[in-house]
Amino acid sequence: PQSQSELIKREDDQKQAKFAIGSFNTKLVSRILLYNGILSTIDDDFTLLWATSPEVDTVTPLSPYHKINHFPYSKQIVGNKAELAYLIQNHPNIQDFDQFFPKSFILPDDRDALFMKMKSNPKKPFIAKPPEGSCGHGIKIVTFNDFYTIHHNSVVSEYVSRPLTIDSFKFDMRIYVLVTSYAPLRAFVYKEGLARFATEIYNVGKENVYSQLTNATLNKRGRNWSNDFKWKLTDLLLEIEHRFKRSSEEIFGMITDVVAKTLAFLQPTMSPNQR
Repeated sequence: PQSQSELIKREDDQKQAKFAIGSFNTKLVSRILLYNGILSTIDDDFTLLWATSPEVDTVTPLSPYHKINHFPYSKQIVGNKAELAYLIQNHPNIQDFDQFFPKSFILPDDRDALFMKMKSNPKKPFIAKPPEGSCGHGIKIVTFNDFYTIHHNSVVSEYVSRPLTIDSFKFDMRIYVLVTSYAPLRAFVYKEGLARFATEIYNVGKENVYSQLTNATLNKRGRNWSNDFKWKLTDLLLEIEHRFKRSSEEIFGMITDVVAKTLAFLQPTMSPNQR
């Protein structure tokens, strides 16, 4: 028979928060969780499962106390350019909002529509992104003359050919959003983020990727790369406020508005009735 001290220890072990981990960022995540007093486990008694999205698609929480760091199918839906564009553009209420998303064509289904659109304005630039690309790999600026060279599974969007620039350098903003629930919809926007700059002065010509694209991994191969081409988001917002007289609060409010609209259009897909 177990002694009372053994029973108390067993009960304490059962109350102790534990984590299970998949194959992504295992060393970093483990160190953070262990530092905060959460124990590692390989059983189903975890409080938190940290895994990549495909690993959790088949996982069903065993109790309300089980937490998983990805929603099922989030990689295939939210992390997929084609699926994301389709869900936003085909939402029944999309026409009720000002445009916040460039018109996009999902190949091969929209190939004929893209052909007619490009043919009607042969010099108009579009941006073509491969289906499973990352870090800028495979992205091209194309016009009608390039139509037959576009990858057959690409997502092709109207290109913003007059972007806002800082000292004639194009930039983008990376915003970090934590979605804790889709039903009801609940999300948190982190106030700090990244701004990434192209490393050559912006020009309309499509031949220079280092002036057109802002992906840091791509620009590190350019002749001008330095860490000066990556800023904190808060520094960028202050620079915009100084140069263009638009307050940081106003710009951040516009950012969160786009985040809210995007998540609202995804909500019906990410939280079907049976979940």
